[in-house]
Amino acid sequence: MADEPTEIAVLNELIAKHIGEHVADVDIRFDAPNAQEAPTTPTLHLFMYLIHEDLSIRQSMQNSYNPQTATYDTAYARIRCLYLATYWDSSSGDASSPDTQASSQTILKLTETLRALLCMRRHDDFKNYQIRVIEPEALNSLGNFWQALDNKPRAIINFAVTLPVSIVHPATPAEAGQPILETIMQTTQQSAAVLEKLEQLLFNRLVAALGNTSAARTQLAKVAVHVAPLPASDDDTVQNIQVIVTGVTQDANLAALNTAITAWSGESLDQDGQTLLLSEVTSTLAAAALTPPTN
Repeated sequence: MADEPTEIAVLNELIAKHIGEHVADVDIRFDAPNAQEAPTTPTLHLFMYLIHEDLSIRQSMQNSYNPQTATYDTAYARIRCLYLATYWDSSSGDASSPDTQASSQTILKLTETLRALLCMRRHDDFKNYQIRVIEPEALNSLGNFWQALDNKPRAIINFAVTLPVSIVHPATPAEAGQPILETIMQTTQQSAAVLEKLEQLLFNRLVAALGNTSAARTQLAKVAVHVAPLPASDDDTVQNIQVIVTGVTQDANLAALNTAITAWSGESLDQDGQTLLLSEVTSTLAAAALTPPTN
C-alpha cells in the first residue's frame, strides 16, 4: 500500500501543474541545480531550500467538531516553504547565443513563471495557501548558492508558500465527541409589524381584565408585554410564540392580571393569515404601592 502524499508533496504537485500551464516546453524539477551536469533539455528548477513555521500569521487554529464522524477536525500549524526558481537552457554561452539577448529564453521563462505564481494567488486550488514572491531574506548571502553553481550568478525568483500542516501524532486517536444523529435547521421569520400587533392585542387584554377603563391603562403604565418567535412546530402553518409580561402594578391588580396571563398559555391566534401559538407564557409582574397621578 503506497504512502499518502504529505502536505508539502501535494503543494509541489499543484505548483508543477499550474506553472506547467503557463510555462511551455520545460522540464520542472524540484531538486537543486547541478552546474556540472548541464541539462539536455530546457529545465526549470524549483529548489526548496528552507522549511519553517510561519509565525507571522496570527490565525486561530482551533479544531472544529465534525458531526458526521463524531470527532474533532485535525489541528494544523502554518508552515512556510521557501523556493529558488532558476531556469537552465542547453544553449552555449558565447556572445552569439540567444541566451545573451534582452529577450532570452531565461527572461521569457522566468517571466512566465512569475506570472504563474501571481495567478496562483487567485486560483481555488490555492485558497488554503499564501503565496508571496519575496527577496531571499532567509539567505544571509547568495555567495554559497552561486558557489554551488560554479560561481556563475543567474537570475532567480525567490518565492514562499505558507500551507497548513497537520500537527496530530499518527498514534494519537481522534478526539471523540458526542455524536449528532440528526441535524434540524429551522428558520423563523416574523415581521416586526406582526409581533407589535400581537403585543398590543395582549396588552389590551390586560386592560380589559382591569375593567377596560382609562384608569386601568394608567395602572398598567409600568407593565409591558414582549413577544418573540420560537422554533417552528411540526406543523408549518403554526408559529410558536414566547410571551413575557414584565413590570410592576398595584397589589390589588396582581391577581386579576395573573389569571388573565395564565389563560393565554396554549392559545392559538390568527394574525394576518397565520396561526400563532402562545406556547410559552411567563409573567414576572411585581406588586407595588403605586400612587395614581393626580389631575
